[in-house]
Amino acid sequence: MLLLGCCLLGLVSGAELPELSAREVEDILANPRALRAYLACVMGEGPCTAEGRQLRSRIPDGLRTAFGGCSPGQRRLVRAVVRYLQQRHPEDWRRLRARFDPEDEFGAGFQAFLDADD
Repeated sequence: MLLLGCCLLGLVSGAELPELSAREVEDILANPRALRAYLACVMGEGPCTAEGRQLRSRIPDGLRTAFGGCSPGQRRLVRAVVRYLQQRHPEDWRRLRARFDPEDEFGAGFQAFLDADD
């Protein structure tokens, strides 16, 4: 789920995407239907809003740059979403990794990003 990363929830850098507050992200994660809808969009398995399509298209760049174009607050939210998905939705997390990083090209860099505290 997010690399939805999230990244997946409007957190990937880009002026065209609205920045979600931590509260809005928490609300999405707490709502199974909303979370499934975001995941379906990101995975290309369901309908997307315009923001969802932009988000999905920006995940690869976020992975390549370790979300370097994101603000510190956005990076903290990305980390929180990824950790949530890893712990509570591991199968969805595996599916997202398989879709966006099938060769584990970004694995080490992404782990360093997750371990950072900025």
